[in-house]
Amino acid sequence: MSLPRPRRELLLPLLLFVAVALLVAACSPSGITPVGSGGVAATASPHPPLTPAQPGADPVSLLAWVFNPIFQLLYILLVWLQKVTGDVGVAMSVERLAALGRGERAQRRFESRMRSQQRKKMVFVAALCAHERGEPRLVAPRPGRQVGDHGQ
Repeated sequence: MSLPRPRRELLLPLLLFVAVALLVAACSPSGITPVGSGGVAATASPHPPLTPAQPGADPVSLLAWVFNPIFQLLYILLVWLQKVTGDVGVAMSVERLAALGRGERAQRRFESRMRSQQRKKMVFVAALCAHERGEPRLVAPRPGRQVGDHGQ
């Protein structure tokens, strides 16, 4: 089942209507609300000051509480690097290079784990193919154990 295609003569007025609606929505002031019969509009109250995140029962507040000092440390490092180098662009580049170094180490660990999993899959597939061919099951001892060692 397919939906009917819109007729071309309706497409242009529909697009024009959408464009006008977007223009009106973009140009209207968002903070002004209409008041009735000459009343005075309420003024906005000032925002409360920012406070550090507090740990709570929900996971989002707990994550915010944990990561707040980490981001603060990164910001302090950025400011220190900017004072040492005299240029915030150089400081950001140094931080980015440090992050890339950490990322490369994480990538190597990830690739090592993937190779290990691929080896396990290859052994499993080989055993499954041998089973399908009707060959007797060969049980290899676990690494680090001797044949006949039963956990004594």
